[in-house]
Amino acid sequence: MKNIISDQRCAKCGPPSPVLFFLISFFAGMSYAVPYTYAIFYGLNSQDEDEGKQGGFHEAIIGMIFGIGPLIGGLAIQMLNLAGLGIMSATILIAVAIIQYSFIKSLTKK
Repeated sequence: MKNIISDQRCAKCGPPSPVLFFLISFFAGMSYAVPYTYAIFYGLNSQDEDEGKQGGFHEAIIGMIFGIGPLIGGLAIQMLNLAGLGIMSATILIAVAIIQYSFIKSLTKK
């Protein structure tokens, strides 16, 4: 099987830079750490007396995301090459936006 990533890189770009790798890894980690911290904080500080249930639900969702996300991403790349990853990301983004919109709309009706 051909290496898809190396085929897409231009000849003028040269080898990947360790500094660029560090920066991308740092910002990717930050983009995950901040929402994770806020989500678990607000889940554990709920007004109800079910902090354990909220924390367990949070961790279960995170576990499902770590299991299902790479599987779907790998299938998208395998079936549609690298463009499949963009198509999958756009589809998930649109679905999440629709779900959030309907959730916020249901909160304002009350």
